[in-house]
Amino acid sequence: MFDPDRLLLPEDQLRKIPGYNVIFRLEPTLRSRTSYKHRLHLNAKRLAQIENLVRKLQDELNSRESGYEAAALTLLLEIIVFVSRSYTSGATKDTVALIRVGKVISRLESSYADPWTLGKLAKLAAMSTNNLLRLFKAATGSSPIDYLIKIRLRNAAENLRTRRDSIADIAFSCGFRDSNYFSKKFRDMYGITPRRYRDKFAH
Repeated sequence: MFDPDRLLLPEDQLRKIPGYNVIFRLEPTLRSRTSYKHRLHLNAKRLAQIENLVRKLQDELNSRESGYEAAALTLLLEIIVFVSRSYTSGATKDTVALIRVGKVISRLESSYADPWTLGKLAKLAAMSTNNLLRLFKAATGSSPIDYLIKIRLRNAAENLRTRRDSIADIAFSCGFRDSNYFSKKFRDMYGITPRRYRDKFAH
């Protein structure tokens, strides 16, 4: 329905909503790998609310009045947040486990510098470590710890572009306790060292 690469969506904020992670990140992956066929069902009240938002969005796009782009983007964000919240509040027996994985991802996005372990994440998800590993891998293609490292590296890259702190301080602030390990992981992901990345992309 929309191309996120062409819109300036605040994904850092959206990824903190468990339902957003499930609908826009986990379910598409599961559908491509398994026969997962769950659909979100809205009650009459919520359906009327979302229909009203969609109608307003359509009106803005059709009218093309001054500022319609900003209004349309605002309404799209409201729709995304509404649907994401609805997924969590309307959890069923079939979706509870996936919502727990979405909750883990949301916590990792907002608290990526914390000293997470697989045991702590399993406790957060209220499931065994084996179940968390299996479901997380099926939904994201990676383990929870590998996923966490990618979040830390993404934030470190942003800090390297925008902050003048030392590379060691940036590594530490993003959850890495060993600067050599950080440099190795950063090079694995971005193909260059943190220092060269800063030299090339810093604002």
